[in-house]
This record gives sequence, C-alpha cells and structure tokens, in this order.
Amino acid sequence: MYFMANASAENKGVWESDMKILIVDENRKDLEELYGCIRKACEDAEILRFDKASDAVAALRGIDPDVAFLRIEMESMSGLTIAEVMKCMFPAVNLILVSDSGDHYADAFRLRVSGYLQLPVTEEMVREELSSLRYRKRPANAGALQVIGDNDIYAGGRTIRFKYNKTRELVQYLIGLDGKTCSTEDLPEVLWNEYGDRHRSYLRNILADLSNAMKAAGCENLLIRRRGRVGIRLVEKREPDAN
Repeated sequence: MYFMANASAENKGVWESDMKILIVDENRKDLEELYGCIRKACEDAEILRFDKASDAVAALRGIDPDVAFLRIEMESMSGLTIAEVMKCMFPAVNLILVSDSGDHYADAFRLRVSGYLQLPVTEEMVREELSSLRYRKRPANAGALQVIGDNDIYAGGRTIRFKYNKTRELVQYLIGLDGKTCSTEDLPEVLWNEYGDRHRSYLRNILADLSNAMKAAGCENLLIRRRGRVGIRLVEKREPDAN
C-alpha cells in the first residue's frame, strides 16, 4: 500500500525548499513512527510511504526521490535489495538504512549509503541524518533533459555543450533507448559502424566529455554509468516551435 503526504507551505524544517522523501517499511507501526519523526524534522517535504516493498520498487521510476529511508528487515524483500536497485537507478539518491540492529554496517559501507538508523528512531536521529546527507538536493530545473528537434539538447533551459560531435551522436542514441542502458563495448558499432579497439582512446574521451558536459549543466544525476554500461534517464522530447 502507498501513502502520500504533502507539507503545508508555511512550515519550515531541516530544508528550506521542498524535498521528496521515500519510506519503505512493511511493519506499519514502525512505518508510521518513522513518518512522524521525518515530518517533524522536515516539515516542507513531500513524503511517500510504502508498506509493501514490491509496490515501492514498482513505483520507483515515477518517484525519483531525494532521500529514501529503507527498512532492512522486511518479509517480502530486504531493504538492501531495494538500496541496490535505487543505486543503479538514481546514483545521487541519499539512502538511509533502518534496522533492528547494528549488524548491517558493512552493507551500509559497501553501498556507500548516506546514513544508518537503528530502531527505535527519534526525531533527533532523523534530523541529524537529514542535516548531513551525502548528496545535496538537486536543483528543481535539473529534473530532466529536453531534446528539441533533432539536435538541440537542454537541461534546465540551458543548452548542453559538448566538446565532440560524436558525443552529441552518442547522446541522441542513448536518448532513443528510453532510459535503458547499453554496453560500452557496443558503442564503436554505434558511432563508427565497426567493432574492435581502434577507437578505444577516442571513446574514453567521448564518455569523459559526456560526463563533464552533464555535470557542467547540473544534470549529472541523469547519466547512468555502471559496470561497462551507459544510459540517460528522464528525457523530454518535443518538436521545435514553428516560428
């Protein structure tokens, strides 16, 4: 089951601007207690609660949270599994693990999470975690790339500028994958219609150019890079204005 609550605009909490927070815990009592602590600590936040892990995973792409509180011990799915999925989907999400014990600190370190809470949770504990998040809140205008026509690529209303024409070709190809990733080993065929290592050095430069350009545009969180794969998420496509 899924619950959503928006804060009143007049309240103030840890953050001055709106934040989207996800909570996943199949223990309803603990879920509600954690929600209450987060609401008091971060009153301006939009908080989304799930008491079923599978429902949360199914809804992730449409949520894109800034912070996720994940209960590790759940009957249907471990919070660690959800954390791994979210790390792949949202590299800049702040993951805070919630556990009955301190037995999972090694997992927290492995996943490079933002924080770790041991039950029972208090408002002060939540406030401390939210005040020292691993990743800063993303700008509101960095929510998606815009592609206008065949060539113009924007982020937050600003043109993304690439050093190489081949980088632009790569971006257009990745956009066509609609959020899926592709193997970097397949990119020589995509960009030069040939396999092999002849363009390996140039390809490294193109991938570096892609990362640098998106970082400069403030939308590096939209670039997916993991285990020899690359992709781009959250793309808005529209035709150029007639005039």
